[in-house]
Amino acid sequence: MNFYKRFIGDITAKTGGLSMSRMGAYDRLLDHYFSTEQPIAPDEVYSICRAMNKQERTDVDHVLARFWSLSHEGYTQSKADEVIAKALPLIEAARANGKKGGRPKKQNPDETQPVSKNNPAETQSEPSSKATQSQSQIPTSAKVGKSDKRSSPLSCPDDVEQQTWTDWLDLRKRKKANVSETVVAGAREQAALAFLTLEQFLRVWCLRGSQGLFADWLKPEERGRPQQTGETAWQRNRRERVADLAPGIARQAPGAPAHPITIDEGAGNVVALASR
Repeated sequence: MNFYKRFIGDITAKTGGLSMSRMGAYDRLLDHYFSTEQPIAPDEVYSICRAMNKQERTDVDHVLARFWSLSHEGYTQSKADEVIAKALPLIEAARANGKKGGRPKKQNPDETQPVSKNNPAETQSEPSSKATQSQSQIPTSAKVGKSDKRSSPLSCPDDVEQQTWTDWLDLRKRKKANVSETVVAGAREQAALAFLTLEQFLRVWCLRGSQGLFADWLKPEERGRPQQTGETAWQRNRRERVADLAPGIARQAPGAPAHPITIDEGAGNVVALASR
């Protein structure tokens, strides 16, 4: 598409909180998506947005997480897909008229003399936007969202309660946001930055009810506290799970408390007693 309608009120309402850099990334991604009518490849997003440094790439990541969904074909946007699908009948009609040499001329009632070219009222009207479109006319990017909804959901991670996971999936569904291994991995990274476990981070996410969530969005009371040992929340969670599942291995780990030692005088052996 070389042209698309830009509804200023809707865009302003959705992007009111974006900085100048993030708004620029939003516009470049949207223009590229409409011009190509194809999903955006993840390895092309920075070049499309001209993101040259780390901060600019962070801004691009923020916009993608908030306004775009990642499928196996690339980044897509459901609202843009709807606009493209509605525009297809008009585009096809214009192409057909172009192949015929332009819009056909209307004839007078007696069909003997052509209508004057100077009368714009008698020229052919634009094709109706309500024209019926076949399934084959719908772009590939619009079909991807439907197939993704039918795909089997991800299983609940071991370090997340099932109820919390279900609530988070429901939230993503209401926001029409994709759920993938990449999204979960990103959430885990943000949780570690906020000194929270993934379970705690998803709970805060559900309470906020937002489409996306980053560590720097959290209020002080929503964050965890850094461990004095330098251990991250994710590392602490892993260590505690090992201690629950294999206490023998956990006691052998570096930094584990030493085992008390007693002597069995009757047998003459040294016996190490495991700490309780």
